[in-house]
Amino acid sequence: MIFLLLSIDSHPHTQFDNLKEVILKSYGQCRRFTVIGLLMILCVPQRSLFSQSPSRHSTESKTAILPDVPEPMVLYDFNEGQGDVAFDAVKRFEGLELGIADSNAVRWISGGLEIQKPTLLTTALSVTDLSRAIERTGEVSIEAWVEVDDLKQDGPARLITLSGNPSNRNLTLGQDGNRLDFRLRTSRRDRNGLPSTTAPAGSLEQGLNHVVVTRRASGQVVIYQNGISTTEGNAPGDFNNWNTTFQMGLANEIGGGRPWLGKLFRVAIYDRALDHDHIDLLFQGGSEGVNALTLEQQQLAQ
Repeated sequence: MIFLLLSIDSHPHTQFDNLKEVILKSYGQCRRFTVIGLLMILCVPQRSLFSQSPSRHSTESKTAILPDVPEPMVLYDFNEGQGDVAFDAVKRFEGLELGIADSNAVRWISGGLEIQKPTLLTTALSVTDLSRAIERTGEVSIEAWVEVDDLKQDGPARLITLSGNPSNRNLTLGQDGNRLDFRLRTSRRDRNGLPSTTAPAGSLEQGLNHVVVTRRASGQVVIYQNGISTTEGNAPGDFNNWNTTFQMGLANEIGGGRPWLGKLFRVAIYDRALDHDHIDLLFQGGSEGVNALTLEQQQLAQ
C-alpha cells in the first residue's frame, strides 16, 4: 500500500493522472480524497483488496475484509443462494452458523436473504466464545446492510440479538418504527439492556440502509446510518455481567415474538469500536462489501 499527502497548490488535481501513471506500474488501484486543502492519494495492490470468488452456492465467502478495517469476529454475507443455513464467513469461532427456523418464510436473493414472514435465524448453541471476546475488550460494533420495507415494525423488531428471551440480553439492535434502537447490558444497565440508545424519530427510511452501532470502553455509543452519525449516547459500565450462555439470532428474538421483515445483505460484529474512517470505507464499499469498492477503484484508475 502507498499513501501520498500532497498540497493542492503545488499538486493540483489535474496532475493526479500523471502521478497515477507512475504508481500504477506497481499498484493496481488508486483513489484520491480531498480534506482541508490537502490531496490524499491511496493506492493498494489489487490482490490485497479481494479474494477469489467461489460460486454463490459455496459455503465459503466471496467477501474479503476491506483494507485497514479490523476483521470482524463474525460476518454473514448471505451469498449461499439456497438452503436453510447462513454461514459465518470469518470462521474464527465454531458454532456460528445460523439455522433458518422456517425456510418457507425466506427467499434467497442476489447477495442477500429476504425475510418475507416471521421466522428466526439462530445459532444452535450459545455463542460463548464470541461473547467472551467482546467482554474482554469492553467494546463492540454491529454493522449491517439491510433493506427496510415496513416502517411500522416495532417491539423493537429484532435485527441482530445476543440474548436468551425478550427480557434478557447482552445486546440487541432493533427497529422501532422509523428509528433504530440499541440495547446493551452493562454493569450499570439492567439485564434487558435498558435504558436503550435510540436514533431520532424519522431517521430510518425505507430502502437500503447501512447501519452501524459502536460502543467504546468509555461508554460512548454512536449510531451511524449511511455513513453519518445520527445519535450519540452513553452506556457506562463494563461487560462483566454478560451472560455467555446466550444464543445469537437475526430477524427475531430468541424464542420468537419480535419478528423483523426485510432484506439482509451483510451482518458483522466486531470486538472493538470502529472509527468513523472504518465506517466510511465500509459504507463506500456498498452492500456487496469489497467487490463494489474494488469496482469503483478500478474505474478511478482507468
